[in-house]
Amino acid sequence: MWNRAELKSRAKTVLYKNYWSCVLVNLVMMLLINGLNVKSRIEVRNENHHNVFNIDVEDMTSDPVKFLYIFVIIAFGMLFVSGIVSLILRIFVWNIFEVGGKGFFVKNQVSQPRAGELLSGFRNGNYGRVVGTLLLRDLYIVLWSFLFMIPGIIKSYQYRMVPYLLAFHPEMSRQEVFAASRDMMFGNKWDVFVLDLSFFGWVVLNIFTMGILGIFFLNPYREATDAELYTRLWNGNREGGYQS
Repeated sequence: MWNRAELKSRAKTVLYKNYWSCVLVNLVMMLLINGLNVKSRIEVRNENHHNVFNIDVEDMTSDPVKFLYIFVIIAFGMLFVSGIVSLILRIFVWNIFEVGGKGFFVKNQVSQPRAGELLSGFRNGNYGRVVGTLLLRDLYIVLWSFLFMIPGIIKSYQYRMVPYLLAFHPEMSRQEVFAASRDMMFGNKWDVFVLDLSFFGWVVLNIFTMGILGIFFLNPYREATDAELYTRLWNGNREGGYQS
């Protein structure tokens, strides 16, 4: 049986031996999902602001109801387009980098991989399979969340190992990946939830540092801990590093 203290201790050890690469990989992952989403929203907002300013000024003063109606339509259009762009980026870009990032942190347990490992999902010949599998994972979680929040949270933990399995077991079918993740998390979901809660103090400190602590310690530390968890669950709680 694994325990939180051991996982986190090992995570710190492997993090420090390849510290700057771990920080760089995690920073790129953060910038990709946050930066691309922000960029898409800015572009949509700029386009819609241009449309707003093209409205006749006389319309604003002579018919404020019409102006409000147009403004609401533009605002909803902006949100819709921004959401679609973000969704496309998540499906075809971010999810692929997620697999590469997870693989990097697992390999970091026994070697010193380069940051280029982030691109592995694009060049290992399994791009379509990764896209389809992670799209299904996201759909499962979202659909379960529509029922109640708790089932959605449970599903997110149940399929937590999917990106790792995609990174290291391309021979597995989509069904086998989901089944393996469910098996690995069976009886472990609550303990992993508590593991996540154990970082709460660091999260609070990160807020006070305006995110700087997250960049240089907390986020790579959490990724390294998750990688240790995957290794332990995959290896059946055997001692030692990653075994494929």
